[in-house]
Amino acid sequence: MKPKLFKSFCSRICLVWLSLAPLSGLLYADTIKIEGYTNALSFAAGDKVSFHVSTTAPSYSVRIVRSGVTDKIVWEKSGIEGKSYPTPEKAWATGPGWPESFSLKIPGDWRSGYYIITFMTEGVPSQRDQSEHFFVLRSANPGKNTKIALMIPTATLNAYNYWGGDNLYESAVKVSLQRPIAPGFITKPELGDARIADIGEPNEGYEADYFKWLEKHDLPQWVGAAGWATYEQPFVRWAEGEGFRFDYITSEDLALRPELLDHYKLLLSVGHDEYWSWEMRDVVESRIEKGMNLAWFSGNSVYWQVRYEDDHNTMVGYKTPYHEDPILNDPAKKHLLTTIWSSPSLGRPENTMIGLSFNHGGYARIGGATPYSAGGYQIYRPDHWVFEDTGLRWGDQLGAEDFVVGYEVDGLLYTIDDEGYPVPTGKDGSPTDAVILGMGPASLWSSEYTPQYILGAIPDSELASMVITGDRKNWRQFIHGNAAMIVFNKGKGTVFNAGSTDWVYGLKGGDRRVEQVTRNVLRRLSASSEEHR
Repeated sequence: MKPKLFKSFCSRICLVWLSLAPLSGLLYADTIKIEGYTNALSFAAGDKVSFHVSTTAPSYSVRIVRSGVTDKIVWEKSGIEGKSYPTPEKAWATGPGWPESFSLKIPGDWRSGYYIITFMTEGVPSQRDQSEHFFVLRSANPGKNTKIALMIPTATLNAYNYWGGDNLYESAVKVSLQRPIAPGFITKPELGDARIADIGEPNEGYEADYFKWLEKHDLPQWVGAAGWATYEQPFVRWAEGEGFRFDYITSEDLALRPELLDHYKLLLSVGHDEYWSWEMRDVVESRIEKGMNLAWFSGNSVYWQVRYEDDHNTMVGYKTPYHEDPILNDPAKKHLLTTIWSSPSLGRPENTMIGLSFNHGGYARIGGATPYSAGGYQIYRPDHWVFEDTGLRWGDQLGAEDFVVGYEVDGLLYTIDDEGYPVPTGKDGSPTDAVILGMGPASLWSSEYTPQYILGAIPDSELASMVITGDRKNWRQFIHGNAAMIVFNKGKGTVFNAGSTDWVYGLKGGDRRVEQVTRNVLRRLSASSEEHR
């Protein structure tokens, strides 16, 4: 998602951290608060986790749950003495710097996964508060129990995390990874109403029900675009229920622990995976060449380049004011400029790794972008292995019942061949031998066709035009996009890309064909065979 305001949220929603009221039916009050974070987001068995907690309550308790097909409590402690610490200015960039409150050595029998930490106040029965954090536990024996590594896109989460009053979508250019996670990302109240895409009848202002949900729970727009509750959790619940097992890593693990990928056949991304560093791409692309496969059940993927400082504890992203990036005129570092990957200055469009780009995709069923579209993929290659046992035929719709083509999607430049099949032109960096399996309409927002209250400082189509062509006036080249589902070979590896953030809604909705495609991809690309086309 690019910088924008769906309404004048800044006048109605304070971006200083907010209390998420109705999660557990507790009574929250302004005088009793609790927040906390850990010294890292990724750990292995035997590692020490440091907890940094600030609370105005006299004491508090902590619960840690592994979130999966069922949630399992793995650790609890109560009666911890509460202490309150100040929050410095620009804490979103520096982190609050609170001291360690307590620590835990991770037991060796904890399974790789996503662990939710809940901090809960004690001692004032009439006034209670709670907040959440998380960490990812890597496998103690990478690749032993599964050949699939699920990457949690922590870089994207930290770009949207507004704790401390700012994020990369407001005015921040640096965000700390050592800070609390603002309410609305890890769990969500009334999750069924928290979907960004409009799956109902669009109204005149194209205001989806999502905005009503935001107002009801006093949350900012950012919380729908990232986080475990929205994307990874429903995917994991379905997958574990089907018998699939994953080992978990974070975005930063790709650069900090690249050797982990040597143990897996398939790297999996789900939902919204927008922010990548140069080092992350180097690691993944080198493994694809050697035979690791990718499965991308996500959209708006690998769109912005970011970089890290302070031993990967601070993420840098100048986004729209990329021309203010201090390395802009540094020949030795210019390739690390925090702009969109499709910028000619980087010479490394995301299409070369994942086959698709948001620049030729955009939005579906939100903000007036294809507001009445079917919400599914029109199928062009029903005989491909991806569609085995689905019963799909040429021209059928896949996923339309649950609008799996929704919110943000990725596409490519294509033409129609003599037999009526869409084929890549390759002009955008997409591999010309990629097989286009299905497509759906999408559009980047523009000042001419999108309601003004939705747009930010610069519409997406104009941003793409300005960066890629050098002229903001060429925006019409980018407004007629598509969601594309593709598969292609890269070196010895294979890449599957569904090209939509909202694929997971087909799994939540129980669409048997969406489920079967997911099974086919996970099974085939995690197997040892290199014959995937």
